[in-house]
Amino acid sequence: MSINTHSRRMNGVALLAAAVSFLILGSGCTAGQDEKRVHTVDDVVAAGWTQSREYPVETLPGVSEVWYGFFEGKDIEVRVYPSPEDARNHGVGPAQEAVDAGKRSFGDNRALLRLQYGHEGKWTTGELSDLVSLLRTRYAAYMVAGNLVLLCETDLAACENLVGHLPLSRD
Repeated sequence: MSINTHSRRMNGVALLAAAVSFLILGSGCTAGQDEKRVHTVDDVVAAGWTQSREYPVETLPGVSEVWYGFFEGKDIEVRVYPSPEDARNHGVGPAQEAVDAGKRSFGDNRALLRLQYGHEGKWTTGELSDLVSLLRTRYAAYMVAGNLVLLCETDLAACENLVGHLPLSRD
């Protein structure tokens, strides 16, 4: 077997392994290095997240706070639980439900959020309009980082970057 053929096979095996890992993880993940950390909303703000508004906590079991905000131009909802165990035990199910609801509502085509009402009385694609603020944000992924559950607008990249900027915690 030539080196080129061997190299292509190894790349194919690596790609297959990555795809299987993604399928196993689904659209959520746990930040391995951050599994036991306890953070506050102030820690997330210190990491560069822009805090926008607080949501009521009554509909989410075990959650202490729920905040909506932005990081790297993406919507990120931060759900704070008392402990990492609470985040894993009580936060993963509702986070997955939120991701599944977003897929049911808009599918994978998030461009539907960028509709505006045209002058002719028809919906047209365009810039974000005032209507978008009336629509509930849809999330494509989530991750657990210590006692936090982060809902991510389009993928895990912005959430992972945000977690990477979190200060060392009070374990």
